[in-house]
Amino acid sequence: MFEETDKTHDKIKDYCLLLGADATWRERSILGAARASDSPIAIMQNTGIVNKNRFADIIITGNPGEAELALDAVKKFEEQSGAKPVSVIPLIEMSLAPGLKISQYYNLNYLPEFSVTAARDKSIMKQRFLDAGLPTPQFETFSNFDELVSQKQKFNYPVVLKPSHFGGSEGVCLARNDEELLSAYNHTKNSMLNHARNFGLKENHFQVEEYINSTTEISVEVLNTKYGRTILMVTDKFVTNEPYFSEIGHTVPGKYFNSSRIRSLALEACEAINLDCGVAHVEIKISDNEEPYLLEVNARIPGDGIADLIEKVTGYNIFELHAKSIINDDFQFATKCLEPKGKASIAFLYAKEGRIKKIATEVLATLPPSITAIDITAREGDLSTKNINSHAREGSIEFYWTNDKEDDWYHIDIATDISNQLFQVK
Repeated sequence: MFEETDKTHDKIKDYCLLLGADATWRERSILGAARASDSPIAIMQNTGIVNKNRFADIIITGNPGEAELALDAVKKFEEQSGAKPVSVIPLIEMSLAPGLKISQYYNLNYLPEFSVTAARDKSIMKQRFLDAGLPTPQFETFSNFDELVSQKQKFNYPVVLKPSHFGGSEGVCLARNDEELLSAYNHTKNSMLNHARNFGLKENHFQVEEYINSTTEISVEVLNTKYGRTILMVTDKFVTNEPYFSEIGHTVPGKYFNSSRIRSLALEACEAINLDCGVAHVEIKISDNEEPYLLEVNARIPGDGIADLIEKVTGYNIFELHAKSIINDDFQFATKCLEPKGKASIAFLYAKEGRIKKIATEVLATLPPSITAIDITAREGDLSTKNINSHAREGSIEFYWTNDKEDDWYHIDIATDISNQLFQVK
């Protein structure tokens, strides 16, 4: 393994750069990229050799979430080693713009610039949906509370507020009346303060949206290539009760896996923002009268372990497909429709609010045979917070069934039961 301080820089070859490989649930991206590329695999880490990733061939110290800083880090590494990227693969939402900056500087294959712009700005994205005649909630943008009050007049309550430049349900909140509108605004605004500074985003770019009456949310994972698009998976998403929309679990394949209507809508969404390479994560709500509404297209691999769930039921590492479609303009995926075998789920662990005084791992001695992995991220002494976004999680449980599982919410119920026994809170 090579780092910036390594004495053997003259031996380093040009490399395939992964941005966001250290994010949770991106562990198998290095394996996927190694299968897709003949070059050494490099990743960028803020911490450099501190807590370094031991699976990548090259570690570059830098910020993979800020475009200018990421490019500066790559150029500095080239000055020191003579090695430069031959491909750049974004793995998280925040690495899309940095990847674009690096690819333009080195003249590398990458996602189209407009696709990156639209994927990072939900207001541009949703306008493209509307222009294409695709079903999506009506929206208006605002930057402060007075503007929100004015724009709100175009909608009936309830409405949904969200940041235009962030994902992961961060800052998304429902408002049912004037009083809740102010609290929802404060929630959305405050959620962006630290993230905007960390990733160079606008702190005051928000949108208010028409509310879709629905308890069903899904995602569709789409492989985009120059030769066409393939549906890789349809995923059932499980979220908290309103006013927040935090994701608490997922199941593949989802109940709409064979829906031609859902598949067509996901393909049209990718077309609307001109995506022609990479895996996209398309989020859709199904209204109570079975009408689908596009929420957004994320021009990156799905998070929350969905990629690993897909691999469990199909055998395909979609990080590999993602990398191949970006690296090689001639890449064609011959399989028109993946055929899943069995069912896989993930559910997240949550302690009750308070200070975790004990993690009683002895309760894990006897578990249902469907559980394939448990990951505990919390530590004794940690403060457990209200579940309003992904930062409230204390871990996860993964499941696999050769046939259909007991019921749709089984994995969530099991995770809730284990959480209650596992985490003792004061």
